[in-house]
Amino acid sequence: MSRFAAVLEVRRQAVDQARRALAALERQRAALIEELARQRAALAEAESAPVPPPWREQLARFAQAMRAQLQQGEARLAELEQRIDGARDQLAQAMRELKAIEAVRARDARAAARRAARAEQRLYDERAAARHAPEAAR
Repeated sequence: MSRFAAVLEVRRQAVDQARRALAALERQRAALIEELARQRAALAEAESAPVPPPWREQLARFAQAMRAQLQQGEARLAELEQRIDGARDQLAQAMRELKAIEAVRARDARAAARRAARAEQRLYDERAAARHAPEAAR
């Protein structure tokens, strides 16, 4: 296990958690958008239907209540959009941190490979020197 494995695992979990949080918020937004569309369609249908004179006042109150609900829904949607932006920022930050650690790990692996290659070359040089040492002594 490399010395960066634990840190990488924690960072990967942070990225996964940020992705799940963003996905949950986006599902909430999609459901809210769908609900607002249903409310708008219901309001449009109610306003376009022929209404007998005695029910016009009741329809006006219904339309006013629906418009108030739509405004509340739009406000919830705006707040949800802000939360989604925040979640996207958190995901981007978690991904940057993961990428930085992966870059450090890769740099460390390259340095370890260079050290191993130098050690191997030293071993070959020592063997060659030991093999040729008796010839040089003659």
